[in-house]
Amino acid sequence: MDRKIVEAMSSKSSRQQSMVLEEDPFSLEVMAVPLPRDFKQPKMEKYDESSDPVDHLRSFVDLMRLQATLDAIMCRAFSPTLRREARDWVATLLPKLIRTFDEFSKNFATHFASSKHVMKTAINLMQLAQGKDELLKDFIARFNRATLGIKELQMSTVVTAMMSGTRNCHLKMSLSKNSSNTMHELLRRGEKYVDAEETYLITKGMKDEHKSNKRKIPGQLLLSKKQGDEPMLETRGDDEEKIIYHQLAPSVGTAHGGDSGGDLQNVVGLFSPVATPV
Repeated sequence: MDRKIVEAMSSKSSRQQSMVLEEDPFSLEVMAVPLPRDFKQPKMEKYDESSDPVDHLRSFVDLMRLQATLDAIMCRAFSPTLRREARDWVATLLPKLIRTFDEFSKNFATHFASSKHVMKTAINLMQLAQGKDELLKDFIARFNRATLGIKELQMSTVVTAMMSGTRNCHLKMSLSKNSSNTMHELLRRGEKYVDAEETYLITKGMKDEHKSNKRKIPGQLLLSKKQGDEPMLETRGDDEEKIIYHQLAPSVGTAHGGDSGGDLQNVVGLFSPVATPV
């Protein structure tokens, strides 16, 4: 009884294997090429129709070239990099039809063309503009990324787009006087103005901090014998810029020539360069 079950399962497995071989989209020549012993299946994110098919193809081909992989092996190694709808698509291909990877990749790119990213053009670059509060460093980085992927992009167009997009007047003037011939040259020139902008912002920040500290110091100093001849700060407001010294009426002892009067005058004298008597 057990032997019959095993034979039945074996027969079913053979039929399933035969069905898989019959549905394989690759030609007999492709399937006949032996897999190299040192071949390593590329480790990459599997494609599921949600991203650009051409990007996936390029990544796969780059990894295959590192191993000098044969065309037939590339055909068979590509399917495992697919999943979900993309993997199901392979099963819909006619059996034994695919003979080269070029043919296979064209079928793949055509079928999933709706997922392909829209090709950027020079028009997209000309539409870039530096934001009101955007640093020049951030704009140049964004501008550089936007140039990637644009085919047959002329440097004259790149320079014009930079002049049109940046809010930095000094960079505009520099480019108008002397254009850049390469992207590297343009980025190097932009770095100089980025450094200048950062230096300006640091200096401006130090000045603002200095002004803020000056606003906290001014007020009215009240000198009183009753307070042990210690100056007291009476704040009159943030806009006060001068220290105003208010000398209280001397005590009875001071009025008659006591030592306290001399001490008071000495303390006031320390601030005399900027003091404004009331």
